[in-house]
Amino acid sequence: RSADGSAEERRMSSLERISWRRTLALALLCSLVATVRAAAEDPSLQLYLDFEYYEPVWQHRSWVFHDNSPNGLDAELHNMGDLLALVPGKFGNALQVSTTNGGYVRTDGLSLYAHDEGVTVSMWARLLGKGFHYPFYVANGDFNDRSVTAFLARSEGQDGTGSISMGWRAYQEDRETLAFRSGASTELTREWVHFAGVYDPDAELALVYINGDEVDRADTDGDPISAWGAEGAASEVGIWFHHDDRENPLFVDELRLYSRALKPDEISELMQAPLSASARGKLVISWAALKGR
Repeated sequence: RSADGSAEERRMSSLERISWRRTLALALLCSLVATVRAAAEDPSLQLYLDFEYYEPVWQHRSWVFHDNSPNGLDAELHNMGDLLALVPGKFGNALQVSTTNGGYVRTDGLSLYAHDEGVTVSMWARLLGKGFHYPFYVANGDFNDRSVTAFLARSEGQDGTGSISMGWRAYQEDRETLAFRSGASTELTREWVHFAGVYDPDAELALVYINGDEVDRADTDGDPISAWGAEGAASEVGIWFHHDDRENPLFVDELRLYSRALKPDEISELMQAPLSASARGKLVISWAALKGR
Protein backbone atom coordinates (compact mmCIF):
# COMPACT_ATOMS: atom_id res chain seq x y z
CA ARG A 1 0.00 0.00 0.00
CA SER A 2 1.13 3.54 -0.64
CA ALA A 3 1.84 5.97 2.19
CA ASP A 4 -0.98 8.17 0.92
CA GLY A 5 -3.39 5.22 1.04
CA SER A 6 -2.46 4.35 4.63
CA ALA A 7 -2.87 7.97 5.70
CA GLU A 8 -6.30 8.12 4.07
CA GLU A 9 -7.37 4.94 5.88
CA ARG A 10 -6.20 6.33 9.21
CA ARG A 11 -8.07 9.57 8.56
CA MET A 12 -11.29 7.70 7.72
CA SER A 13 -10.86 5.46 10.77
CA SER A 14 -10.49 8.54 12.96
CA LEU A 15 -13.62 10.13 11.47
CA GLU A 16 -15.57 6.93 12.04
CA ARG A 17 -14.51 6.87 15.70
CA ILE A 18 -15.56 10.51 16.14
CA SER A 19 -18.89 9.80 14.44
CA TRP A 20 -19.44 6.76 16.65
CA ARG A 21 -18.65 8.75 19.81
CA ARG A 22 -21.05 11.51 18.78
CA THR A 23 -23.80 8.99 18.04
CA LEU A 24 -23.26 7.29 21.40
CA ALA A 25 -23.17 10.60 23.24
CA LEU A 26 -26.35 11.76 21.52
CA ALA A 27 -28.11 8.54 22.51
CA LEU A 28 -26.91 8.97 26.10
CA LEU A 29 -28.01 12.61 26.12
CA CYS A 30 -31.50 11.74 24.86
CA SER A 31 -31.80 8.93 27.42
CA LEU A 32 -30.77 11.18 30.31
CA VAL A 33 -33.13 13.96 29.26
CA ALA A 34 -36.00 11.48 29.04
CA THR A 35 -35.14 10.04 32.46
CA VAL A 36 -34.91 13.44 34.13
CA ARG A 37 -38.17 14.55 32.52
CA ALA A 38 -39.95 11.39 33.70
CA ALA A 39 -38.69 11.90 37.26
CA ALA A 40 -39.73 15.56 37.27
CA GLU A 41 -43.23 14.68 36.08
CA ASP A 42 -44.14 12.66 39.18
CA PRO A 43 -47.48 14.34 39.93
CA SER A 44 -47.18 13.60 43.65
CA LEU A 45 -43.94 15.57 43.99
CA GLN A 46 -45.22 18.87 45.35
CA LEU A 47 -42.00 20.60 46.35
CA TYR A 48 -38.34 19.86 45.64
CA LEU A 49 -35.56 22.20 46.75
CA ASP A 50 -32.07 20.97 45.85
CA PHE A 51 -30.30 24.16 47.05
CA GLU A 52 -27.98 24.18 44.06
CA TYR A 53 -28.32 27.92 43.47
CA TYR A 54 -30.36 30.94 44.53
CA GLU A 55 -31.55 34.26 43.21
CA PRO A 56 -31.14 37.30 45.48
CA VAL A 57 -34.11 39.59 46.15
CA TRP A 58 -32.41 42.77 47.25
CA GLN A 59 -35.52 44.66 48.36
CA HIS A 60 -36.41 41.81 50.74
CA ARG A 61 -32.80 41.02 51.65
CA SER A 62 -33.57 37.39 50.95
CA TRP A 63 -32.68 34.43 48.75
CA VAL A 64 -35.11 32.64 46.45
CA PHE A 65 -34.68 28.93 45.74
CA HIS A 66 -36.61 27.60 42.77
CA ASP A 67 -38.72 24.49 43.11
CA ASN A 68 -37.80 21.54 40.86
CA SER A 69 -41.19 19.83 41.19
CA PRO A 70 -43.86 20.05 38.46
CA ASN A 71 -45.46 22.86 40.49
CA GLY A 72 -42.55 25.25 39.95
CA LEU A 73 -43.01 26.99 43.30
CA ASP A 74 -40.42 29.20 45.00
CA ALA A 75 -39.06 29.29 48.53
CA GLU A 76 -37.88 32.65 49.86
CA LEU A 77 -35.52 32.57 52.85
CA HIS A 78 -34.37 35.65 54.73
CA ASN A 79 -30.63 36.31 54.62
CA MET A 80 -29.83 39.33 56.75
CA GLY A 81 -26.11 39.55 56.08
CA ASP A 82 -24.30 36.23 56.17
CA LEU A 83 -26.91 33.97 57.79
CA LEU A 84 -27.13 31.69 54.75
CA ALA A 85 -24.50 30.20 52.50
CA LEU A 86 -24.28 27.59 49.77
CA VAL A 87 -21.57 25.04 50.48
CA PRO A 88 -20.66 21.55 49.22
CA GLY A 89 -23.44 19.27 50.41
CA LYS A 90 -24.56 15.69 50.28
CA PHE A 91 -25.17 16.05 46.55
CA GLY A 92 -23.89 19.17 44.83
CA ASN A 93 -24.53 22.24 46.98
CA ALA A 94 -26.39 22.43 50.27
CA LEU A 95 -27.81 25.26 52.38
CA GLN A 96 -25.78 26.28 55.43
CA VAL A 97 -27.54 28.18 58.23
CA SER A 98 -25.53 29.92 60.94
CA THR A 99 -28.23 31.40 63.18
CA THR A 100 -31.99 31.68 63.69
CA ASN A 101 -33.68 32.30 60.38
CA GLY A 102 -36.80 31.45 58.40
CA GLY A 103 -38.77 31.81 55.23
CA TYR A 104 -41.81 30.58 53.36
CA VAL A 105 -42.88 28.74 50.24
CA ARG A 106 -44.89 30.72 47.70
CA THR A 107 -47.73 28.33 46.92
CA ASP A 108 -49.67 30.82 44.74
CA GLY A 109 -52.94 29.43 46.07
CA LEU A 110 -52.03 25.85 45.19
CA SER A 111 -53.04 23.18 47.69
CA LEU A 112 -50.12 20.85 48.44
CA TYR A 113 -52.27 18.22 50.15
CA ALA A 114 -55.91 17.14 50.29
CA HIS A 115 -57.85 14.72 52.48
CA ASP A 116 -57.36 11.03 51.70
CA GLU A 117 -53.93 11.73 50.23
CA GLY A 118 -50.74 10.53 51.83
CA VAL A 119 -47.79 12.76 52.64
CA THR A 120 -44.02 12.25 52.60
CA VAL A 121 -41.43 14.82 53.61
CA SER A 122 -37.80 13.88 52.96
CA MET A 123 -34.39 15.55 53.27
CA TRP A 124 -30.73 15.26 54.17
CA ALA A 125 -29.55 17.21 57.22
CA ARG A 126 -26.32 17.78 59.11
CA LEU A 127 -26.50 19.41 62.54
CA LEU A 128 -23.12 20.30 64.06
CA GLY A 129 -24.35 22.34 67.02
CA LYS A 130 -27.36 22.57 69.32
CA GLY A 131 -30.50 23.86 67.68
CA PHE A 132 -33.78 23.11 65.95
CA HIS A 133 -34.56 22.83 62.29
CA TYR A 134 -38.11 22.88 60.93
CA PRO A 135 -37.60 21.89 57.29
CA PHE A 136 -41.31 22.04 56.67
CA TYR A 137 -44.23 23.46 58.62
CA VAL A 138 -47.78 24.64 58.02
CA ALA A 139 -49.01 27.49 60.20
CA ASN A 140 -52.21 29.48 60.49
CA GLY A 141 -50.50 32.71 59.52
CA ASP A 142 -48.38 32.52 62.69
CA PHE A 143 -45.24 30.44 63.18
CA ASN A 144 -46.26 29.74 66.79
CA ASP A 145 -49.55 28.22 65.59
CA ARG A 146 -48.02 25.35 63.64
CA SER A 147 -50.59 22.74 62.66
CA VAL A 148 -48.16 20.51 60.77
CA THR A 149 -44.47 20.34 61.67
CA ALA A 150 -41.52 18.22 60.66
CA PHE A 151 -38.53 18.83 62.91
CA LEU A 152 -34.93 17.95 63.71
CA ALA A 153 -33.15 18.90 66.90
CA ARG A 154 -29.67 18.39 68.30
CA SER A 155 -29.31 18.35 72.08
CA GLU A 156 -25.97 18.12 73.79
CA GLY A 157 -25.05 18.20 77.49
CA GLN A 158 -21.96 19.52 79.20
CA ASP A 159 -20.52 15.99 79.28
CA GLY A 160 -20.85 15.65 75.51
CA THR A 161 -23.79 13.25 75.65
CA GLY A 162 -26.97 13.95 73.77
CA SER A 163 -28.88 12.95 70.68
CA ILE A 164 -30.36 14.04 67.39
CA SER A 165 -34.16 13.85 67.42
CA MET A 166 -36.30 13.67 64.31
CA GLY A 167 -40.02 13.51 63.89
CA TRP A 168 -43.21 15.23 62.91
CA ARG A 169 -46.72 15.94 64.10
CA ALA A 170 -49.99 17.20 62.67
CA TYR A 171 -53.34 18.42 63.95
CA GLN A 172 -56.79 17.91 62.52
CA GLU A 173 -58.91 20.65 60.98
CA ASP A 174 -59.80 22.15 64.37
CA ARG A 175 -56.07 22.70 64.94
CA GLU A 176 -56.51 21.35 68.47
CA THR A 177 -57.00 17.59 68.05
CA LEU A 178 -53.77 15.76 67.34
CA ALA A 179 -53.89 13.67 64.16
CA PHE A 180 -50.53 12.03 64.77
CA ARG A 181 -47.12 12.41 66.37
CA SER A 182 -44.18 10.24 65.40
CA GLY A 183 -40.49 10.54 66.08
CA ALA A 184 -37.26 8.95 67.25
CA SER A 185 -33.72 9.80 68.32
CA THR A 186 -30.36 8.67 67.08
CA GLU A 187 -26.83 8.99 68.44
CA LEU A 188 -24.91 12.20 68.02
CA THR A 189 -23.07 12.50 64.75
CA ARG A 190 -21.46 15.19 62.65
CA GLU A 191 -22.27 13.28 59.48
CA TRP A 192 -25.18 13.72 57.08
CA VAL A 193 -28.42 12.04 58.21
CA HIS A 194 -31.40 11.27 55.99
CA PHE A 195 -34.84 11.89 57.46
CA ALA A 196 -38.22 10.93 56.02
CA GLY A 197 -41.67 11.29 57.54
CA VAL A 198 -44.54 9.36 55.94
CA TYR A 199 -48.27 9.72 56.53
CA ASP A 200 -50.17 6.71 55.15
CA PRO A 201 -53.94 7.26 55.38
CA ASP A 202 -54.77 3.77 54.06
CA ALA A 203 -52.79 2.08 56.82
CA GLU A 204 -53.69 4.86 59.30
CA LEU A 205 -50.04 5.21 60.21
CA ALA A 206 -47.44 7.95 60.58
CA LEU A 207 -43.88 6.67 60.17
CA VAL A 208 -40.37 8.03 60.58
CA TYR A 209 -37.33 6.76 58.69
CA ILE A 210 -33.71 7.56 59.57
CA ASN A 211 -31.09 6.67 56.97
CA GLY A 212 -33.62 4.49 55.17
CA ASP A 213 -34.64 2.44 58.22
CA GLU A 214 -38.05 2.69 59.85
CA VAL A 215 -37.46 3.83 63.44
CA ASP A 216 -40.96 4.72 64.61
CA ARG A 217 -44.61 4.36 63.69
CA ALA A 218 -47.73 5.74 65.29
CA ASP A 219 -51.43 5.18 64.73
CA THR A 220 -53.26 8.17 63.33
CA ASP A 221 -56.47 9.66 64.63
CA GLY A 222 -58.09 11.39 61.68
CA ASP A 223 -56.52 13.31 58.81
CA PRO A 224 -54.20 16.28 59.28
CA ILE A 225 -55.51 19.60 58.00
CA SER A 226 -55.99 19.82 54.26
CA ALA A 227 -55.41 22.57 51.69
CA TRP A 228 -51.86 23.34 52.79
CA GLY A 229 -51.03 26.74 51.41
CA ALA A 230 -54.22 27.07 49.37
CA GLU A 231 -55.69 30.50 48.83
CA GLY A 232 -58.21 31.28 51.54
CA ALA A 233 -57.00 28.40 53.73
CA ALA A 234 -55.34 30.82 56.19
CA SER A 235 -52.20 28.75 56.24
CA GLU A 236 -48.63 29.29 55.20
CA VAL A 237 -46.04 26.73 54.24
CA GLY A 238 -42.69 27.64 55.69
CA ILE A 239 -39.15 26.66 56.64
CA TRP A 240 -37.62 27.70 59.95
CA PHE A 241 -34.24 27.40 61.69
CA HIS A 242 -33.54 28.07 65.37
CA HIS A 243 -29.80 28.08 65.76
CA ASP A 244 -27.42 30.30 67.69
CA ASP A 245 -24.05 28.59 67.20
CA ARG A 246 -22.30 30.25 64.27
CA GLU A 247 -19.22 28.09 64.74
CA ASN A 248 -21.27 24.91 64.35
CA PRO A 249 -23.93 25.57 61.70
CA LEU A 250 -26.62 23.27 60.39
CA PHE A 251 -27.05 22.12 56.81
CA VAL A 252 -29.96 20.88 54.71
CA ASP A 253 -30.04 19.32 51.26
CA GLU A 254 -32.55 17.68 48.92
CA LEU A 255 -35.79 18.77 50.60
CA ARG A 256 -38.83 17.06 49.04
CA LEU A 257 -42.55 16.95 49.75
CA TYR A 258 -44.88 14.36 48.19
CA SER A 259 -48.67 14.13 48.34
CA ARG A 260 -48.57 10.35 48.80
CA ALA A 261 -47.06 7.81 51.17
CA LEU A 262 -43.78 6.61 49.70
CA LYS A 263 -42.84 2.95 50.17
CA PRO A 264 -39.64 1.84 51.95
CA ASP A 265 -37.85 1.10 48.67
CA GLU A 266 -38.75 4.58 47.43
CA ILE A 267 -37.33 6.09 50.62
CA SER A 268 -34.09 4.21 49.91
CA GLU A 269 -34.06 5.57 46.35
CA LEU A 270 -34.30 9.13 47.70
CA MET A 271 -31.01 8.54 49.49
CA GLN A 272 -29.21 8.00 46.18
CA ALA A 273 -27.71 10.77 44.05
CA PRO A 274 -30.72 12.61 42.56
CA LEU A 275 -31.21 12.70 38.81
CA SER A 276 -31.38 16.45 38.89
CA ALA A 277 -27.83 16.57 40.25
CA SER A 278 -26.15 13.45 38.89
CA ALA A 279 -27.49 13.82 35.37
CA ARG A 280 -26.45 17.45 35.17
CA GLY A 281 -22.75 16.60 35.11
CA LYS A 282 -23.30 13.75 32.69
CA LEU A 283 -25.13 16.05 30.30
CA VAL A 284 -22.15 18.40 30.28
CA ILE A 285 -19.81 15.50 29.53
CA SER A 286 -22.11 14.23 26.79
CA TRP A 287 -22.32 17.65 25.17
CA ALA A 288 -18.53 17.86 25.19
CA ALA A 289 -18.40 14.48 23.46
CA LEU A 290 -20.88 15.69 20.87
CA LYS A 291 -18.53 18.53 20.08
CA GLY A 292 -15.81 15.97 19.40
CA ARG A 293 -13.78 16.21 22.58
